[in-house]
Amino acid sequence: MVVSRKYTLVLLLFVTFCVFPQDSSNECNVTTVNYDFEEPNHSGIYPLFINQNSMPGWNTTASDGQIELWPSPNFENVPAYSGSQFVELNANVVSGLYQDYDSPEGTIFNYGFAHRGRQGTDTCQLLAGPPGGPYVNVGPPVSTGNTSWSYNTGTYTVPAGQPITRFIFQSV
Repeated sequence: MVVSRKYTLVLLLFVTFCVFPQDSSNECNVTTVNYDFEEPNHSGIYPLFINQNSMPGWNTTASDGQIELWPSPNFENVPAYSGSQFVELNANVVSGLYQDYDSPEGTIFNYGFAHRGRQGTDTCQLLAGPPGGPYVNVGPPVSTGNTSWSYNTGTYTVPAGQPITRFIFQSV
């Protein structure tokens, strides 16, 4: 990364993450690891509960370390927003999913993420800050029903003294 460049971060929720440049003369590409939750590959129609150590790039705030990975198609007929898999924020306990990024002072992340409720309207909050916190809300909470995905965008500017930024999708 280069100081004072803008970065675009696409965080797709139920979730997927990806980063794309908007202007190659002024921005650079930051790769989100496993942005589409395609690893590990899961087949079948039921969700798989896996330890976070088996999900490349992602960690959970859940005390049991479990991430709920869904195939698409599945028994609830919920399509993935992108790719052929997605994750549920709350596997066994209320929790969040996160990934860390190198972020020199002055970095501006343009983010976008997709969200969908599961059994009705669900709410998530995107948080950012240094690993270990404190974390701040990035944009307003997002509440979405279970009939379609919503796509949400905004920006986050890295404050001074924060060389690594953690983005967390937190269940509300």
